[in-house]
Amino acid sequence: MPYPLTGELFTLTINPFSAVTMATTNEQLTRSFPGKWQFNGQEIEREETKFFKLHTLDGSFPDLFVFRNSLAPTGEIPHGQWLIPFKIKYPESNRKNAIAIADASWINPNGFLYFPMIMPDGRLTFRPAGVKLNSELSILWVIGVNP
Repeated sequence: MPYPLTGELFTLTINPFSAVTMATTNEQLTRSFPGKWQFNGQEIEREETKFFKLHTLDGSFPDLFVFRNSLAPTGEIPHGQWLIPFKIKYPESNRKNAIAIADASWINPNGFLYFPMIMPDGRLTFRPAGVKLNSELSILWVIGVNP
């Protein structure tokens, strides 16, 4: 199934009891980036279905935290765990855009905050929250909305 278009409404369902969860993602993270990582976010504890849309980055921002403030009028920033059901529902990357959630809930061994991202080639990774963001990165941001 192709990625939704920017601004198009779509639903995702998260099941914290499925075999593919953020816990398995955290294991993948530590294999890709050695060391003891911490998850500082809120765990999703029950099955939920929510509405989302993809949002593009307009302009340039010094870091994720300033960018998050600009997203506030657009919708709710979901918990990073929602990236897993997105990857399950849309397994085929469009090979042009990364997909990300502006939730810097992962802390690397050096104390830096990271947010989850699906790269244009479909790999799940994490990006530092303290780096500059601009439209050249071709990131589509998952935003929670009320239909």
